[in-house]
Parts: sequence; structure tokens; C-alpha cells
Amino acid sequence: IGFAVASIFSDKIFEDFSFFPPLFFYGKHGTGKSCYANWISALFGTHKCLLPFNSNSTAVAFQRTCEKWKNIPVIWNEFPATPTNIGAVIGFFDGQKRVTAKFSNDYEVNNGRVNSTIILISTLGLSGQKKSEDLESRIATLDSLKVTWNEIAFNWMQEHQDEFSCFVPFCLKKINPKGVIENI
Repeated sequence: IGFAVASIFSDKIFEDFSFFPPLFFYGKHGTGKSCYANWISALFGTHKCLLPFNSNSTAVAFQRTCEKWKNIPVIWNEFPATPTNIGAVIGFFDGQKRVTAKFSNDYEVNNGRVNSTIILISTLGLSGQKKSEDLESRIATLDSLKVTWNEIAFNWMQEHQDEFSCFVPFCLKKINPKGVIENI
């Protein structure tokens, strides 16, 4: 829930701290990583229209999507921890812009900046990958093997996730962004 609340105000947090950490779920298959990420997405009402990326997705496609959505988590399921993808996520964390040339003769460029927050999911940790230590210092991690699930609560969350979208309007009415930033 903390990541979801912070995501709502991620632009303000980024202004004050110059970064916003991605959330990284990892652990064995079938331990609830994707379900938990989808529940966070459901809090924003985007769990059906903004589907998770998968292992065949490219860092550029992911970044372009993250540029379009503001203060909303974008999910990369089965994140392939290649040096290119790790480098891209480090760049997102640091607020680096994606610069591309315009199709014109005036030497103008397009600047793209990640506006969303990021949830990465993997059955593998990051250990042993190039740049993994750099990424590990910039992410919030959750090992799904260390999470104890209550089966009744888990099933209730699965059945009712379509009703979660009232969360964001509630937070916007009840939570002062300055209070969130002051308590970080």
C-alpha cells in the first residue's frame, strides 16, 4: 500500500528527492508476485487497460509506456535482467530522458521522461548480472518467499480487485502530498 500511495505523489517526490525507486518482486513461480502487482494496478483502475509487459518486451517499449502514464505503476512481468534492461531501469530511476531525433532537417530532438512508477517482477534475483549492484541500490525489493499469505484474504483480493479503483480518489481527497514527502 505504501508504494501505491507514494506512486500517486511520485512527481512531487521526484521533485524533492530527484529519484523514485522501482518496486522489485522476486521469488519462485506461483508465490503471488504477479497477483500482488496486479492488485496495486487495480488500486489505480489500470489492471485491465494497462497490461503488464513480459519477457519479450524491450526496454524502449517499456520506457515509452512509462512516459505516457503519470503517477501510475507500470508492470514488467518476468523482467529479463540483461545489462541493457538493467541500465534502462537505472536511467529511469535517475530521471534520465530518452532523446530521439525528429524526422525533420532542423536538428530538433524529442525528449521523453518516465512519468510513471515501475514494478518489476522476476522469478530470478539480480545477483550475478552486470550492473546488478547498481540496480539493487536503487530499488525496493520484496522476496515473495518471505511473505506469508492468508489464503482467505488472498482469494478475497483476487475476487474483489475490480472494486479497488476508489483508492486513488480517496487518497487524493484525504492525503496531503507535503505530509507524504515529510514522512519519507
